[in-house]
Amino acid sequence: MRRYAFEAFIVHLLWSLFLFSFTDGFTLPFTVWLERFFQWDAKWYGSMALDGHGFMPHTYVFPPAHGWILGRLTDVAVFLAGFVQTKPIWSEYFFRIAPIFGISCFATGNTILVWLIERRWQIARPRLWMIAISNPVGYFAFTAYSDMLFFALFMATVALALWTSPRREIWGLPPLSIQGERLARINLVLLIALAPWVRLTGGAFAAWIFLKRKEALAAVISVAGFIGYNWFKTGDPFFFLLGQQAFMMPDGGLLKGLETSLRILGAFFDGTAYLGGELFLYAFNFGILTLTALGLSIGLVGWLWRQKEYELACLIFAIVLVSHNQAFWRSTVRYALPMYSLFLCMLWANPALNRPTLIRQITSGIFIALALTIQVFYARLFHAGAWAF
Repeated sequence: MRRYAFEAFIVHLLWSLFLFSFTDGFTLPFTVWLERFFQWDAKWYGSMALDGHGFMPHTYVFPPAHGWILGRLTDVAVFLAGFVQTKPIWSEYFFRIAPIFGISCFATGNTILVWLIERRWQIARPRLWMIAISNPVGYFAFTAYSDMLFFALFMATVALALWTSPRREIWGLPPLSIQGERLARINLVLLIALAPWVRLTGGAFAAWIFLKRKEALAAVISVAGFIGYNWFKTGDPFFFLLGQQAFMMPDGGLLKGLETSLRILGAFFDGTAYLGGELFLYAFNFGILTLTALGLSIGLVGWLWRQKEYELACLIFAIVLVSHNQAFWRSTVRYALPMYSLFLCMLWANPALNRPTLIRQITSGIFIALALTIQVFYARLFHAGAWAF
């Protein structure tokens, strides 16, 4: 595993320099460049890290674990640097700690992804690393959002679930001793229990109950605990859902959200979304991209089910249902973060696409280039203060 860790360090260092250069990193003072990544929800995570969950009512929309972790890491960094805890000093260190932690989580999730997929489908590692870093929403590793922590949790939980399942041999995972398997199952329960406190979509791990995985009960208990926590703190057990309306995420369910995205997509055909204007970008963000992400996720679920990879198929389908349960799909493209790399791996591993090899290489190269282009384009938008996923 040390070989994978070393490769991950080099790959993500080069990727960070790549994104740094394409977001004007060499033309801005470093502190200015860094602080420009703290847009939108990053400010709420900063509030949670500094003042605690609920100090600002808007923060109840976000589970508290990621903010707590960033806050304590920043406290340690300030202490080790020998500074007194003041807001300016603390904020300066927070701007540094958050991207270090985010990139580390992104690298961890990608390392597990590469390790698993190489064993299961024998795809060459250089291609897998390119697939991993081309993730269109990878640039969120530079900010304080919780997505990268959830991605690392997602991949680690999937790895442990596969390692303790009858499909362990198909994935080429080494056998575990009795003590090793017991420890793996304990860690699996802990990760599943933590997931809903990082992202609400973490409750999707409860779907493994349908596969008779007892560990999935941890998700049910954890979600119940999160609801109880909200009840205790606000007097309303579902205040976190009510608060989403302040972020343009109204109730309405999956079908209403689909109707909204299709209506926005229609702006491309009735002339409303004129090319080059803000309405065009709005229609692209909340019409084309949302529907594309949904289509890729559903296609991936179908393919995984045919491959008898029920743990992954069931989990991804549950995440889709949980994350699309609004009348307006504001952040669903970002919530699909784990799916993009898995989808590109599917394209390469699919037997129907295995001949000829040259076509596979060209197809995967086009998708990787397109994904990197989208990543850079939206990283620049986000860096400039615009909404980007």
